[in-house]
Amino acid sequence: MPLVGAVVGGLVGIGFGESGLAIGMLLGAALPTGYLVKVSQDQEAALLEASQVSRRLERITGGAGDLDNLEADLLELRAQVQAQAGLLSQLDLGVVLVDGRRRITAITPRAAALLGVLPTAVLGLPLLAVSGMLPAEGALALADGTERQVELEAADGGQLTVRLIPYGQGAALVLRDVTELYQLKQAGQELVANLSHELRTPLTAIGGYLETALDDSISPEERQRFLEVAMREVGRMGDMVDSMLDLASLEGKRRPPRLAPVDIDQLVQEIAESLAPLFASRQITLICRAESGQTLASDPSFLQEILLNCLDNAQKYTAPGGTVTLGARAADQEVVVTVEDTGRGIAAEDLPHIFDRFYRVDRARSRASGGTGLGLAIAHHLAEAVGAHLEAKSVSGVGTTLSLHLPQAAAESLESPAGHGP
Repeated sequence: MPLVGAVVGGLVGIGFGESGLAIGMLLGAALPTGYLVKVSQDQEAALLEASQVSRRLERITGGAGDLDNLEADLLELRAQVQAQAGLLSQLDLGVVLVDGRRRITAITPRAAALLGVLPTAVLGLPLLAVSGMLPAEGALALADGTERQVELEAADGGQLTVRLIPYGQGAALVLRDVTELYQLKQAGQELVANLSHELRTPLTAIGGYLETALDDSISPEERQRFLEVAMREVGRMGDMVDSMLDLASLEGKRRPPRLAPVDIDQLVQEIAESLAPLFASRQITLICRAESGQTLASDPSFLQEILLNCLDNAQKYTAPGGTVTLGARAADQEVVVTVEDTGRGIAAEDLPHIFDRFYRVDRARSRASGGTGLGLAIAHHLAEAVGAHLEAKSVSGVGTTLSLHLPQAAAESLESPAGHGP
């Protein structure tokens, strides 16, 4: 009986690769044949049978010594099986066994969850009775004694990889949820495509301006102007690369926040004072309303960068004569810091995407103002890193409000507030 369990446990271990094979074999070594399904029923049946056998042994031996030992062994076995059942249910792999006719003979709880079925409901049924198993069925039909791998869709819409491993007259299907890896792969491909597109524009402009500057027929003044424009494009490319590195470090959790007591009103006032000359030069009125009265445990540099990016976005889309208001107020169990502008607003179809990398409501206007399309994406990731939430509301033609919702984490246990100068 332990031999069959060891084989099944070994198959589970194979799904993890070499590093997991030993764990799988150890898990499987003590598993009885019927463990994979209806564990509790099998245990009760085994105990009943063992009790009958023990009574016969007692009659034969005329004593209860052997009976006591047998009961102790059974209790120990039961505890081992229950522990193994709990551990196996926590693994990220699922196993389905099929016979030579490709009928399901055993299924682990994890596999059942990934496939969205009840274990007892699919036992004895053809593999095709489970929704989405057509690729696996086709691979098994072409099996030549070697391992194969196919991809399936999980019951919740995620992505699964299924390794088909020959096992006796049938096969073992080892299922693994690779949804997160699949999403990361897609995100990487999208990032490369977006970055290539974004860099192509400044590179083309730089090439054109430099080619014109090399023309001997133009005046020194024109040559100087073309060189200055080319240098601005080089600077924008540098900003884009720096922003991408910043975003990558946030997404890769390589830039953890450092908590400290933050006087929110003081932080907001200092940011408004530092940006006042910039807004004045663009004929935009910057108003500060810091009224929260709160000191929170957060990362002051993260909060500063979030608000700077939000304010930078506001001034780009607010026409001269407009107003941008930076405010802070206490709300239910949180502090809300807002950046409200009287700019052109954002259309309803664009609003859900403004925190996506490289997304611009008005591409021509953003490029003309030197934008990289990454500021709000970085702000969004920074907010998540400190346990906050950044949201946007807008009315086209009226303006946009970006709201940073900060949890009221206690700051008493941290050090006394330090300066928060930009």
